[in-house]
This record gives sequence, C-alpha cells and structure tokens, in this order.
Amino acid sequence: TELFDALEPQSYQPVAVADALTELRLARPDRLRIHCVDINDRVIQHLREFPKRRQLLLPPERPHLSADYRAWFEKLGRSIGARDGARLVVRREVAERISAERMNILTERYEPPPQYELVVATNVLTYFDRAELGLALTSIASMLGPGGYLVHNELRAEAEGFGRMLGLAPIQARSIEITTGPG
Repeated sequence: TELFDALEPQSYQPVAVADALTELRLARPDRLRIHCVDINDRVIQHLREFPKRRQLLLPPERPHLSADYRAWFEKLGRSIGARDGARLVVRREVAERISAERMNILTERYEPPPQYELVVATNVLTYFDRAELGLALTSIASMLGPGGYLVHNELRAEAEGFGRMLGLAPIQARSIEITTGPG
C-alpha cells in the first residue's frame, strides 16, 4: 500500500492470510485461528480491536501498481467478507478468530510451544543482525508444529543457513520487481 498513511492504522496481513487460506480451501473459517504477535503495543491494540469493528478501510486505487497486484487487491476479502464501498467488512466468525499479543521474538518463548501450522514473518527478520536473526528463527522454529511452514521475506543467506540448521530448509525463494524504468 506504499506506506500510504492518510487512513487510520491498518493491518491487512491477518485478513489477507485468512482470505488466502479459506479461498484455497487450506482452512475452514470455523477452524481458522490467526494469532498475531508484535513488540509494538499500538499495533497489538489495533489488532485486538479488529474483531469488534470487523472492517478495514481500503486505500485508493493505485493505477501505477502492477496489474497482478491490483487484481489481487480487488479480490481481497471475498472468501471471508464483502466489500462495502471503500471498506472490507469481514464476517464476524472470521474476525473473532484473529487475536494478538505482545511478544519479543528475540527474548520470549511460548511454553508449551503452540505448534502452529504456518508462521508468517514479513518485515521482521530484516531488522536483526546475524545473532538476532539466529535467535528469532530459533524462536519461530520452536513455535512450528511438525510439517509447519515459515513464510518470510528475508533474503540474506544467513536466513537460509540458520533455517537449514533448524530444520526449516527453503522450499522456494524468488525475487520481486521493485520498480521499472529506464536502463
């Protein structure tokens, strides 16, 4: 969304994950559970309040973004809710399955571990130095159940190395187009 901040605080990721999992029939809405963690109390409060309001403001259309991104964003939420003008309203039973709590991924662990099937960590690992990256990946690996997946956007070779040591061998890595232009 290009860090467009004219709207109230938003978090599309839990909704996008819920939408993708239900649309692809990888999860049933009545069994879905999305648990968010962050170190920022403001983010946690926003996520905790989401089940009460159940709606996200959608950003204005960005015609300069790729056709693929625009097509995805136009479909966002259809398997878990409905569009209402500039809002996405998520069905109550899905919104109530999104929870959040404060956690420092470097220094805290769940006991007992939650056995997640999927952990999504975007724009998190990139902020850590090599030692912190190892700590964070160790913490995440402890949260995954057998056969669980970690999806992240950290491209450093250290992430793959630590991941292999922890039994999180990469399945797929790809580069993305940042911009187009001359040259």
